[in-house]
Amino acid sequence: MDTKIVALIGNAKRHIYFADSINDSYPLAGIVVEKKYSAKNRFLSLLKRSHYNPLRLSGKLYYKIKLRKIDKRYEKAENDILLGGNAYIKLRGVCPVLYTDDINSDPVKMFIKKIGPSLLLVSGTSLIKRDIIGTMPPNTIINMHTGLSPYYRGGPCTFWCLYNEEPEFLGVTIHFLTQGIDSGDIIFSRRMTDIEPGDNEATLDCKIIRLGTQLMLEAVKGSINSLLKSTPQWEKGKIFNLRDL
Repeated sequence: MDTKIVALIGNAKRHIYFADSINDSYPLAGIVVEKKYSAKNRFLSLLKRSHYNPLRLSGKLYYKIKLRKIDKRYEKAENDILLGGNAYIKLRGVCPVLYTDDINSDPVKMFIKKIGPSLLLVSGTSLIKRDIIGTMPPNTIINMHTGLSPYYRGGPCTFWCLYNEEPEFLGVTIHFLTQGIDSGDIIFSRRMTDIEPGDNEATLDCKIIRLGTQLMLEAVKGSINSLLKSTPQWEKGKIFNLRDL
């Protein structure tokens, strides 16, 4: 029986790179793109997190303006490291693509059920909840986490490793997705050793995504050949969040 694969991704260039890279080796049966980085969604998220308080909202807006510099760094890093200098990328292939504001919505659930995949691959989405997890048998949803679980869970882990002055924890984890946050059994885990003078959060994150995508391809190959092994996480570790700043 052919292996049907569906990718659930964010809508940044690095996430599209992930889906395209998988599709080059294992043609995807479908892709779900969560538009969580749209201007509308960013504003609504800020409004909700400020508890609709104008003073809190203004403070968070100021903080977001400062983060625009980081966004520009990411755009350059994505173009240079992942796209070979190209400034434009699109989803290639002819598989169905569903765009959504909510990765846990009913349309996403119906999209997955209609295709009937044997594997779901995840990169860059919001937390996937019970309703979506329940559409698949155990150990058939694989997540790429840009951090070393269990030590660094949540995100953005590359930022937190640098903030905490712990570059030894820069890396990526390929694991089975569960209802916990980056807590599923580990399939592959690699430290990021390709660190050069002049690297910043964005360049390191893109290098980690490039490494993680290669590991995800290995995981898909292992799953298809029924050779995939995993290891339970040996401690709870810590969950990080940008809102903790």
